[in-house]
Amino acid sequence: MRLLDTKQRIKVSLLLSQYVGVAFSSAAPEIDLDFGSFRGTNELANVDSFLGIPFAQAGRFENPIMVSAANKLEGIQDASKYGSQCPQGATASVPTEGLAELGPVLQAIGLLTARGTPAQDEDCLSINIQAPSGTSAGANLPVLFWIHGGGFSTGASAISSNTTSLSDAVYQGGKLVNFSVEIGQPVIFVSANYRLSLWGFLASQEVTDAGVGNLGLKDQRMALQWVQKYIAQFGGDPGKVTLFGESAGSLSAATHMVLNDGDTEGLFRGAIMFSGGALKLRDYSSSQGTFDQVVSDVGCTGSQDPLSCLKNASYSDLAASAQQFPGLISYAGSYNPFLPRPDGDFLKQSPHSSIREGKVADIPYMIGDVEDEGTLFSLVAQLNTTTDDEFVKYFTNTFPEVSTEQLEAFTSLYANLTEESGTQTLGPQYRKLAAAIGDILVSKSCLSHVVTSDVL
Repeated sequence: MRLLDTKQRIKVSLLLSQYVGVAFSSAAPEIDLDFGSFRGTNELANVDSFLGIPFAQAGRFENPIMVSAANKLEGIQDASKYGSQCPQGATASVPTEGLAELGPVLQAIGLLTARGTPAQDEDCLSINIQAPSGTSAGANLPVLFWIHGGGFSTGASAISSNTTSLSDAVYQGGKLVNFSVEIGQPVIFVSANYRLSLWGFLASQEVTDAGVGNLGLKDQRMALQWVQKYIAQFGGDPGKVTLFGESAGSLSAATHMVLNDGDTEGLFRGAIMFSGGALKLRDYSSSQGTFDQVVSDVGCTGSQDPLSCLKNASYSDLAASAQQFPGLISYAGSYNPFLPRPDGDFLKQSPHSSIREGKVADIPYMIGDVEDEGTLFSLVAQLNTTTDDEFVKYFTNTFPEVSTEQLEAFTSLYANLTEESGTQTLGPQYRKLAAAIGDILVSKSCLSHVVTSDVL
């Protein structure tokens, strides 16, 4: 077989470029945007990755402001590495007893955090774009916009996409791009950081009065606006953006569907939601106690302007406070104080209410979950929930506002679930806990999109 010479290979490459907007090159990809020039990486074969590009600036407890040409970055910026993670809340609050029993499971959960994930920093609003090698402006490829999970308290976009330096990433955007090319349907994968835990979802009267609630959601929304402005230069079609995410990312996608009474502002045309849908959320006043606790933790009690005091508090004090709240892997893992909260403005009301009123984006979407998705939240709870009475007590502690009659009606639904009736379990109540918590946290929110009846 005769090998192609250099000129012939160039000609074939150009022909392929005309067909799908893709040309292949071994040189690191570069792109010029109005606010800066960036050099990415093709470390992952056949994928051009531009990583850690800033999409917004935001002071602590301030709304994000999109990057602009007015503050253009000088020189060529390194876009070969992921940007810093946003500061994290607690992941695990695990007692010393029972660790041997949990060992294999916790080891598996460790895979959820990719090795080599960047350090945390408050300056963390960055975006990643991964496209088939050589994709250029005019290719008009569909765009998948991934929102990472982590309970609104942990996670990072670096875990949700990959170059070879993060080959064990759970959701591998680069490999998804390669697969899309293999099947003849090339796409561009985008992922972005958003503020988490108390930095992104602190809520109170003070926060609402200042108009700085739901900052994590606002970060996501601004990243989508950034995509509208710049993705065409990477070869993407701004009119073909699909949201997709898992867990908190899925809940976020559902929430974007109800913002502005369902007006997408042209930011996306579809959504794919794994393990989460429209939440039933209490408004910001329900989190006043959490705000007051953070204020106390950092020494701002008694301040005439506690929010201003928090803005000027030391980072280490805030980080320590964030670790005091329940982690995903803890007895109270199903309770999360840091969630989007209706504020009457940006998020006008609970997402489930908006859907029931028809104030939801009229777009195609896919949504679903898997059986017993409360397993993660039940790992520690099952260590000291070993009897039927303790099973009921768990939900009494977690949902103190629910009446005894409601709790009895709810918990009785799981009375016949035993260790033998499910897959692998760790304790006598683990199967029941996993099923019940999964139904409350995940299945219920998914069902909100298709039913209108009240559930617990």
